[in-house]
Amino acid sequence: MIYTIRIKCVGGMYRQQPFERTVDIQSDTTLNALHDFIQALTDFDNDHCYDFFVGKTPRDVRNSLGQTDDFSPTSRKLRGITLDRVFPLPKGQKLFYWFDFGDDWKFEITLKASKEKAPRVKYPRVIAEKGPKPEQYPQIEE
Repeated sequence: MIYTIRIKCVGGMYRQQPFERTVDIQSDTTLNALHDFIQALTDFDNDHCYDFFVGKTPRDVRNSLGQTDDFSPTSRKLRGITLDRVFPLPKGQKLFYWFDFGDDWKFEITLKASKEKAPRVKYPRVIAEKGPKPEQYPQIEE
């Protein structure tokens, strides 16, 4: 199964312009692999911690999907959670990706549709773009 999802930047220390990508992605994609894909979409340096959580707003970080009781890296737990285990979400809930807990980059991930996998198509693939890529570390003028 293929999911069409929208990935929209909803916060970040240096966020200046809207950033949104609509992509087709396999429903059995892990959250860890989705993290890697979002990193590629934004050209961020993959140099910070990250997590996924479900909530009503980007500030509702209580329902972490990667949080563990020990000190193992978040990515280990996220390897086993696939999109088809997350979606559909309860009414009023949204999936968020949180990268760099200091600069606070947050992306809302919305399931738009699902369909059968097309033959000879490579996934994930971007099907619509809105706005430029956000700058993780912009040049600051003195």
